[in-house]
This record gives sequence, structure tokens and C-alpha cells, in this order.
Amino acid sequence: MLFPSITFLFYFLPLFFALYCVAPGVTAKNVVLLSASLLFYAWGEPRFVLLLGLQIGFNYGAMSLKFPAAGMLRRAVRFAERGGDATVKAETQGFVGSAYYCLGRLLEAETELRASIDVLDRQGESYLRMAWHHNLRHVFACQGRGQEELVEAMAENDAGETAGDRETICWGQYGLANVKARLGQLDEAHRHMQRSLNAIEVLTTRS
Repeated sequence: MLFPSITFLFYFLPLFFALYCVAPGVTAKNVVLLSASLLFYAWGEPRFVLLLGLQIGFNYGAMSLKFPAAGMLRRAVRFAERGGDATVKAETQGFVGSAYYCLGRLLEAETELRASIDVLDRQGESYLRMAWHHNLRHVFACQGRGQEELVEAMAENDAGETAGDRETICWGQYGLANVKARLGQLDEAHRHMQRSLNAIEVLTTRS
């Protein structure tokens, strides 16, 4: 089962969100998350369950270091500020915001990514600008902030359209399909997913 598939988007994902929303308390929600992850990986190839177990162990170890890591991230931003280059600072904030997202610190991730995007949006198209919109979309997805996630998916897609980058268009269209499916706009979600698949086909043909 792939992320850009009808089975995942219209069956697995809605069922998962329904179970997650009705699960009482943090422990029950974590059980739903773990069970859904195991089922997803076992769907196509059961041996991936072992890989997931190793990943869980790695993440647990990495998260135990998240507080020292957060201190290093803050020092990275201060170091970039001393250089006096607004672009370097903005790009650094984007990397730091992305790292905060990986650490599960979503408020700090949003703050740093927004600050980075505010500068990079004014400077025009760049790969990092697209990437930080993409990561901010994921931050909003984790928080269930559908309308803001939709704005970021549109920005990501527009960046791809402007640059003629089919891979970015693919991710932008997938993001639009994802959020619109959760907002109940299934016909539009289907159209965006088809556009994402079309972009993948173009990339595959070219390669």
C-alpha cells in the first residue's frame, strides 16, 4: 500500500483518523498510532515490521537526546544572526524548524519555519522555500489545522508550477489531496491525487 493510492487515501487513512479521534486519552491514541503503523508496513511486506521495530528503537534513543539537541539548534540560529546575512539566517531557521519538527516540538518548528518562509517568500523561488512550505504543511497536519495545511499545500504546489518542477508539483498535489480528503472534499481530493499520479508518470517516463 502506497501513500498516493486509493486504498490508503480513501480507506486506510479515514479509518485511522476515525479511530484516533474516538480513542480516549493519550495512551489509547498511541496504541492506535502504533497499530496503524504496524498494519501499514505489514500490508505490503511483513518483513518491514522488523524494520519499523528497529526504527522505533532508534527514535526512542534519539528523542532521549532532544533537550540537548534543542539547545544546539538555538545556538545555530544565534550564530547565523551574528553573520548579518538575512538569507543565511532564514535558511538556517528553516533547517532548525525542520529539526524541531523531527523532535516533535511543533510550536518551535512552526515559529522557525514561518520566520524562514517570510524572508524566502519575498526573495522568490528556491528549493528551500518549497521545502520549508512542505515541512510546515506537515506541522499543521500533525496539529489537525486543516485550513492552514491547505494554504501550505497550495504554496508548495504553486512553487512547483512556477519552477516547472514535476516532483514538487507531485508533492503539492498529494498534499492538497491529503488535506481535502480529511476536510471531506473527496471529489477534489481525487482530482488532486490524479494530478499527483500524472506528475509521477511524467517523472518515471523521463527517467
